[in-house]
Amino acid sequence: MRPVSGPPDAGRPVSGIPGSARPVSGPPDAGRPVSGIPGSARPVSTVPHYASRLPPVPGPGNRGRRLRNLVPLVAIGLLVLALVVAASVQAVGLGRQGARLTEQERTLAASRAEVRRAQQDIRALQRRAETLEARTRGSIDAARVAQQVLPSVFRVSAGDATGSAFAFGARPAEGGTTLITNFHVVADVVAAGGSEVTIQRGKTTYRARIGDTDRDRDLAVLETDAVFRPLTAAAHQVRAGSPVVVVGSPLGLADSVTAGVVSALRPRPNGSKDQFIQFDAPISPGNSGGPLVDAQGEVVGVAQAKLVQEGVEGISIAIPISEACDLVTC
Repeated sequence: MRPVSGPPDAGRPVSGIPGSARPVSGPPDAGRPVSGIPGSARPVSTVPHYASRLPPVPGPGNRGRRLRNLVPLVAIGLLVLALVVAASVQAVGLGRQGARLTEQERTLAASRAEVRRAQQDIRALQRRAETLEARTRGSIDAARVAQQVLPSVFRVSAGDATGSAFAFGARPAEGGTTLITNFHVVADVVAAGGSEVTIQRGKTTYRARIGDTDRDRDLAVLETDAVFRPLTAAAHQVRAGSPVVVVGSPLGLADSVTAGVVSALRPRPNGSKDQFIQFDAPISPGNSGGPLVDAQGEVVGVAQAKLVQEGVEGISIAIPISEACDLVTC
């Protein structure tokens, strides 16, 4: 009976080896003695013929070496990534700082522009003020000036004579107040050997002493223990056309105010260097010794007299306040 499977020559004795049979599988030279080794047979390979062409499978040792080689690369990659992230963060920060600086520069530029506009406005206001001053130079606010001056002006009673006086100059060393008036106001008291007069402010009367006098200039100094605010001398020399106010007690009428302008500066007829101020503000007996003040309320002269003659109006005389400063400390 024919076998079910196997090659045709299965069971056939191999040549030269009685009773042997051909192996079922293996290469043709399986069992052939290896050259130079008697009785040896070539080993039978159990690896398929295509296995020699596959790449070798890495063993555990190779994988460890590859991992160790990858560690520096990964570290370098992480370092580069960290540097990139840091640079990005710094770039964002610099961008924000640059934006803040740009905003500050815009704010500073706007502030400078506002300062320039404010300076322009100030210059415009100064020009307007100068224009208004030029327009009002020939006028005076007599009410404001009178309110400023009146508290320092007094009615003087010296025997039978009456006149005016005003607080002026430095205070006496022993205290109190120094006042200026005309010498002719106190002349009768001085001639009688007296040295005391009275001064009146409102309804209050104060005692005053006659101090230094200058007959030639028609000036006298009074001193009182009461304390009053002194008027100040004008720093500038009065000019023709300047507005002036006279404050005094004409005919004993205290706190009278008249206004006018300076008419001229005249030399004294005695040939001295002294001048007198001619002005047109009305004055009367009793105004003598009162202050002649400018638009700022500063004293420019001491009212002295007026020309009385038929047909003559508006010629009044005052002594420059600089002459009074020779008697008291201004």
